[in-house]
Amino acid sequence: MAPTTTIPASASRGKRSFSDVSPEELITELQNRDALIAELEGQCKKLKKTAATTKPAAAVAAAAVSPVDPAKAEAGSAKLKKIAVRGIKSQMKWKPSLKHGTGRWSWSALCDEATFRVFMGLQPKDKTKGGKVPIDKFESLVGTAISASIRYGSLQLVKENVNVTYNKNDGEIKITGAYGMRLAAYISFTKSLLFVFLDGFGYRDLRIAS
Repeated sequence: MAPTTTIPASASRGKRSFSDVSPEELITELQNRDALIAELEGQCKKLKKTAATTKPAAAVAAAAVSPVDPAKAEAGSAKLKKIAVRGIKSQMKWKPSLKHGTGRWSWSALCDEATFRVFMGLQPKDKTKGGKVPIDKFESLVGTAISASIRYGSLQLVKENVNVTYNKNDGEIKITGAYGMRLAAYISFTKSLLFVFLDGFGYRDLRIAS
């Protein structure tokens, strides 16, 4: 008895033996099958491509709506401020060029976006970005005036602003600025050197008179 198989066709034929199927019909059915497979493979590729392009967006959306622990952000910001102040002060060293100029400092660290926003005192509607921050405001943000003692005076942040940048991609916060002696500090520093000079030559009366 000849084996039977189900041969799909445009018209329902039920079960037919291979002997009942003409070569032309068999070729047609095989061509239809190949076309169907090709169509399914094409749809599969499209689905994979769509999934690859939409997955990052979904991940970003999930991160955007994920809850942020305010206490954790506050604690991270407080720690970051202490590290920033310490890191900036460590670069404020005396050098002769500071008599008539300034020195540069640069500090950077890594933090998440929520911590950076607390660090900068940003409001909910504010964009997550840095920019030029006035020295007084910056020192208010970190909670202390930034200065470094030297032998006859102190070094402080100078110029009008410090520059703050934040990279969302890698979480790097970078702060740069200048330091030196402000006018009042420079005058005091100069007088101190003059008094040392006068004392060295025994002109204490002139120092008292001044």
